[in-house]
Amino acid sequence: MSKGDDDEGYVCEKQTESMKFCLRYKRVLYRERSKYQEIMIVETYDYGRALLLDGLFQTTERDEAFYHELLVHIPLFAHPRPQNVLIIGGGDGGSLREALKHGIHVDLVEIDEKVIKASKKYLFFPEEGDFNIIIMDGLEYLKSTAKKYDVIIVDGSDPTGPAETLFRDEFIVLLKNALSNNGIVTLQSGSPIMSERYCYFFKLYAALSRHFRIVKPYFYFVPTYPTGMWSYIAASDVINPEVPARAPSEEFSLKVYTTKLHRSVFVAPLFLERMLKNYEK
Repeated sequence: MSKGDDDEGYVCEKQTESMKFCLRYKRVLYRERSKYQEIMIVETYDYGRALLLDGLFQTTERDEAFYHELLVHIPLFAHPRPQNVLIIGGGDGGSLREALKHGIHVDLVEIDEKVIKASKKYLFFPEEGDFNIIIMDGLEYLKSTAKKYDVIIVDGSDPTGPAETLFRDEFIVLLKNALSNNGIVTLQSGSPIMSERYCYFFKLYAALSRHFRIVKPYFYFVPTYPTGMWSYIAASDVINPEVPARAPSEEFSLKVYTTKLHRSVFVAPLFLERMLKNYEK
């Protein structure tokens, strides 16, 4: 929460040295420092409830579907028959909620149990479903498990603090080892138009390209995230993530995802298409 007089009554994220994003709030619903980070949930005027970790916006009620549906349904609908799914991170519950709509089993690995506790009370964490919660560092879980997954979704925050390990080569190798033969992994990869100091999209794309045969970035907008333009990267040795193998029924109760949108989000703006050529194999 900003301490400046100009921001009184607002919760603000300092996104860069010269840019910040603020929302006016009505009240603080939850605030606690865990072993790993400060957790805060506030009721805002325009975006409903918002979760911040160490002062960084993670999700809001108003635009969470823009993020969660794109992160989850792209890999799950690209896979013809997913059964076992791993979510790393995702303590707010939004990715888990969306994944469970596919009628599959989910293991959710989250390092901070207090984020889950707060999200069960104030946010989107589901009470029921075929899922296991594993309180553990994602990297350490991948080192210790022999289980294979059809789809792995990395719903980590930016690569700072507890999420720093989720973007290293070691982690990517472990991700690949935990996939089934026809598996697919998707990671959120930040804003591709942030300045170089704050942008990790290209580094992650290059790292994934060293280990996977098929690496496809895709883009959508999330208003509360830095610049509003957000990226994701799907990787597999078998599955082309651009092509949906299945389609949702009305029972999915979706707000954003459609099969038409699925195909369209892989079309990169021209300037990014040109920049990505520098990282092609």
